[in-house]
Amino acid sequence: MRVRPLLVLSAATVASLLVSGCFGPTFGGGAQPTPTVAGEPQVSPDGSMVAYVHNLDGEFDIWVVPIVGGAPRNLTNNDVPDADPSWLPDGSGIVFTSRSEEGVWQLFRMDADGGNRRQITSFPTP
Repeated sequence: MRVRPLLVLSAATVASLLVSGCFGPTFGGGAQPTPTVAGEPQVSPDGSMVAYVHNLDGEFDIWVVPIVGGAPRNLTNNDVPDADPSWLPDGSGIVFTSRSEEGVWQLFRMDADGGNRRQITSFPTP
């Protein structure tokens, strides 16, 4: 009897394939030099908004859009990758991960409109 090998992909492998554009949605149609990926959706406590990560401009940023649809808004338009949005329980802000000025992944907090961004952890540089 011949046994076929089973392909098992780790979460990290799947994530890297998504980011590389091998799987996942591509927006805008047509050929694109950098695949566009959206993910990590988080619904606001009141159910009116969705925060998510998108690399529309080539860098991963935190975006929000009304849950009923509408114009999305980029809250963290900057030159460092931002990820893992999570709403505060009262909906007043979003906690997320980003790289600090030192290049270390830290936790940040911002208001729900993207204002008042501030670093809330101070992990040392390795």
